[in-house]
Amino acid sequence: MRWGLAALALLAALVAGCVSFGDAAVEIQEPSVPEGLFVTYEVTQDENASTETFLVERVGGEQRLLPFNATPGFKSPFLTLDEALSPTGYAWDGLFGFPLESGSEHAATAAAKQATVNLEATTFTLHGDEHAAIEATLTSDDETIGSLTVLQNPTVLAHINITRENGVHESWSMTRMSHDPGWNSPPAWEKGDWWSYDATTHTHDANLTLIYNEDTVTTQGSPQRVLNAQYAESRPASVLFNVLRDSDIAPQSGMLNDVLATFWDWPLDDGKVFTGTGSITGPYIVHIEQAPIVLPNDRATTAFVLTASDYDDPKAEPFASWTYAPHIGFITEFWVHDPDKEQPRFDWELTGAGTGFHGEIEVPHLPLVHQIERTTGPLERSDTFTVEDRSDRLRLSGWFVHNPDTEPRMNLTVEDPHGEMRWSIDEASFTNQFIHLEEVVRPISPGEWTLTLDIDEGVSFFLDIQEVWIETQHVDYR
Repeated sequence: MRWGLAALALLAALVAGCVSFGDAAVEIQEPSVPEGLFVTYEVTQDENASTETFLVERVGGEQRLLPFNATPGFKSPFLTLDEALSPTGYAWDGLFGFPLESGSEHAATAAAKQATVNLEATTFTLHGDEHAAIEATLTSDDETIGSLTVLQNPTVLAHINITRENGVHESWSMTRMSHDPGWNSPPAWEKGDWWSYDATTHTHDANLTLIYNEDTVTTQGSPQRVLNAQYAESRPASVLFNVLRDSDIAPQSGMLNDVLATFWDWPLDDGKVFTGTGSITGPYIVHIEQAPIVLPNDRATTAFVLTASDYDDPKAEPFASWTYAPHIGFITEFWVHDPDKEQPRFDWELTGAGTGFHGEIEVPHLPLVHQIERTTGPLERSDTFTVEDRSDRLRLSGWFVHNPDTEPRMNLTVEDPHGEMRWSIDEASFTNQFIHLEEVVRPISPGEWTLTLDIDEGVSFFLDIQEVWIETQHVDYR
């Protein structure tokens, strides 16, 4: 999972102004913060100590610290700074009036007191490297009331030590800084990354853990990422997101593409809008909103909430919503509602996420035991196929489709070696032009099975039959 993977060396090219160390002057002409800057601080507020990681964002004249791995509800006047890097509340004004030059002083308001700000050149050590900085010492009535250190580039506060106007003593010390300009682009995963969900589809419910533990595969010329369910029983619920296009992690599930054929439009940005067309939903419009959320580990982070509505009625209630959190590199919530049903068609909610998965994984093997390639009626046929004794179920997947100008019928039955009918479908007339087959038959007996098919003219048919057996593997990606 990616957050701030690039080293600080990537920031060196951004230096603006004059850099020197020791007793020489340090100048900062104007604030400079690159896109995708992450900072971590050790913070104390009176007796409360915490570690907080933020995404630095400059919007207009303000510089904001957005939660990325932070305490939910964390509050401080230093989260939002104005163009002079002063907290925006009434008690602060003019802490750093740009351009800044060490050796100068100016008047300001700090913690609701009239103060003199003395600026001196200094260095701040981070990751073993010294960075040019300016230290501001704040005095009021000949007493020191606090100090702040601002890095020359990027222009962020590295150290804060002050008693606020409400009497709370606040101390910040930066312990980490990194730069990831692609933080809102498709994530780069590592083997062993995992995500757990309470997952509901229209056919299955599961407590589901998805694990990224396979190399990229190529299907029909397109590189794909595969997410495997930890346990075989939960695989039916995982089909929405177990195969993803490598370039943009777009789900490749036909079940989902019928509803949301266009799932992402990277990079994700607050206020961005894009459109798509689903074969079931028709044209739709997606709005992106950047918002804070709380993860299952009780840490706050900044996420993107995408909501899809009818293109012809964009003010109508959304029919789908999904939330992507860059900090964990995947979705935290996903739902699709059928407008004519009370229960959602799909409903996923994150329950945990992490890296370095270790433990048991049930790996399903699905060898193909029989296939009827696309064929068109009229047709009657009876086929046999053999099932090995290692298998514990059969998986049938395929479809029927018919010419809309006809009223055809079709019949399909599957019998086990004892002559017992184990599955059948018999449609005197189609209620839908297209019928998707996705069935599991279990328990099963080894031996010779029989399939009987009878379809009328105008009906096309395709079927794969796979036997399924499970292998338990122990993996350790720590």
